[in-house]
Amino acid sequence: MSVDRAGLLAIDAGNTRTKWALFNIIGEVLSQGVCANADLALAEVLPKNTVCKRAIISNVAGAEIAKVLVEKCLALDLAVIWLKAPSLDCGVKNNYDSPSQLGADRWASLIAAWSIYQTSCVVVNLGTAVTIDALVSNHNHAEFLGGLIMPGLTMLQQILVNGTHDIESGIASTSCNELAEINSFPTNTTDAVYTGACLAIVGAIAEMVARLQIHCEQVIVILSGGDAHSLMPLLGLKFNTDSLKRVFVNDNLVLQGLYCLERESA
Repeated sequence: MSVDRAGLLAIDAGNTRTKWALFNIIGEVLSQGVCANADLALAEVLPKNTVCKRAIISNVAGAEIAKVLVEKCLALDLAVIWLKAPSLDCGVKNNYDSPSQLGADRWASLIAAWSIYQTSCVVVNLGTAVTIDALVSNHNHAEFLGGLIMPGLTMLQQILVNGTHDIESGIASTSCNELAEINSFPTNTTDAVYTGACLAIVGAIAEMVARLQIHCEQVIVILSGGDAHSLMPLLGLKFNTDSLKRVFVNDNLVLQGLYCLERESA
């Protein structure tokens, strides 16, 4: 980070929600917040009388949200860094065919995962879309091998419901996840659709873990995003044992990665 004592504002603009955190010079979170993207224009991202000169932003929400963020940062007199993934940073090599095309949120998550956990891992963001990325440790640095993108928990259910008549008529009329439960043998359509979507995502994560274990024996799983806590029990049952915890939830992975990247560049 810069040598002054001012804070750093990190902003993670996702497909549905925007999160932000104010970090001090040693990486402690002084304040944080979250809002739906539709409400971002009215959100207060910095407490009054806060000393902050810089913002670093990961935006995968498109041009309209970028415009709102520009206006906010101008009003707060903040110098802005828009994150683009490079080929190497913070000890992590980016193996994407075109490194800059890797989503900024995925890159920030990988940087945070390496900075915090320092081991081979599968980094999962469970939001509107799901990303499942493989990071392999090589002594004092790491390599992003690649990853996959698939519909998120709600989107998987919506695709199925919208594309079928009988399922649409048999599912609860409320939000897909509100009344549904994960069951070993679902006995109603709502639970059947929800359980199927959950197991599809868990299966994709398990497959990525198996592939990464070809390169390294010990692999942990790091979850972030809005559905992380919903899927943690299933993943914990699959990967955790009494003697070894292999699945972790980190609610601020992108924000922590943004802090690490700005600190490294200063």
